Amino acid sequence: MKKEQYLFIALFFMQNYFFLRYNSMTVINTNTSQVFKTIPNKLVSGALSIVVQNETTKTSYTVAVSSYSYSEDILSINVTLNFLVNNTFFTYKLLMAGDIIYKDRIYCTTGAETLYTLPTIDNNNYITI
Repeated sequence: MKKEQYLFIALFFMQNYFFLRYNSMTVINTNTSQVFKTIPNKLVSGALSIVVQNETTKTSYTVAVSSYSYSEDILSINVTLNFLVNNTFFTYKLLMAGDIIYKDRIYCTTGAETLYTLPTIDNNNYITI
């Protein structure tokens, strides 16, 4: 392959990497008290903060995490967010001493409790959604 082809392939994968930087999305309701469950990329030891940015207005909010706990490898974060807007996308970054240890995308809605239902398996034959 020529040098230009390698460059094209590298740029293609970099573009896809930056485009797909959020591998999931958290759906939350508009209550001010929220609990986020994450698997951070490092062990948490110390104070945490969350930077939340409204994707529409580009306004950023920094909030201190009130408390957190581990259950196996899952980190549960308790935080109060009093700036949530219905039907709005947000991005959030979990910070520990200025380092990003987790980031995700949030969709805020008043109907978050009824958006998804768990599938049930009937007679081990098929899944009912």
